[in-house]
Amino acid sequence: MANEPLPTAELVASIKRGQRVVARGEEIGEVVEVTDQDRAPFMHIQRYGPGLDQIYVPITAVERVVGNEVFLRLSALDLVAEPWHEKPKTGL
Repeated sequence: MANEPLPTAELVASIKRGQRVVARGEEIGEVVEVTDQDRAPFMHIQRYGPGLDQIYVPITAVERVVGNEVFLRLSALDLVAEPWHEKPKTGL
């Protein structure tokens, strides 16, 4: 995903707090906030399920936004393999 173009301002603006996040058909949580950190926007997501952990997903992982749902390009299992459980640091 590192070589993908930056997301459009319209996509970033369409993601709102409280929207449901869906990873390949599985609802995984909801948006807490969207942050534009050093021109690399990401979503802070409160995941559902045991532990209610939080992940920080780059906006480049978003496939589309429809109504109150944000659809990711990845499955819930793919998310586990990514290093997105820590908030991104400034200067990335």
